[in-house]
Amino acid sequence: MASRIASRIFVALLGLTLLAPSAHAGVTEKDVLVIGRVLALLNHAPSGTADIAIATAGPATQGDSATMESLIGSGKQVGTLTLTASPVRYDQLAQAHTSIVFVPDGLTNAELAELFETAKARKLITISTSDACIVIQKCAIAVTSAPAVDIRLSLAAAAATNVSFGTTFRMIIKEVQ
Repeated sequence: MASRIASRIFVALLGLTLLAPSAHAGVTEKDVLVIGRVLALLNHAPSGTADIAIATAGPATQGDSATMESLIGSGKQVGTLTLTASPVRYDQLAQAHTSIVFVPDGLTNAELAELFETAKARKLITISTSDACIVIQKCAIAVTSAPAVDIRLSLAAAAATNVSFGTTFRMIIKEVQ
């Protein structure tokens, strides 16, 4: 049964994926849906409710943070997973009750470095809609949905935070060294 569901999700994502990466244009509802599907396909996937900490650091992060929080609202159903979200200052993630961190645009390199050190220590899943976070290896996963679904995995960040996917799913994502 789980294999059949994973196969259907795989086919759906494969049908939406193009080879060209998309430019970051802010968080969209489709991004949130893809994030939920991606989380469900992790080797150690959350079940039931997935609490997402939205990292914040002042005015520079407010755009993506507020949009993400608004799109998820009091709970966003994605397949069998219910996403919930709350803002958490990047330097307070060590005390947050979550295993997933959404990393918005606007964090400085120093803030990202501190966030990622906490993520490594607590084995938090770091996910973003920004390719920049993947390029500097501070996010394990980056998702964009426009003009087509594009899922990237930073091998270094994923290894450091214990994020892994099954072989079938890895065929449709782009791995970044």
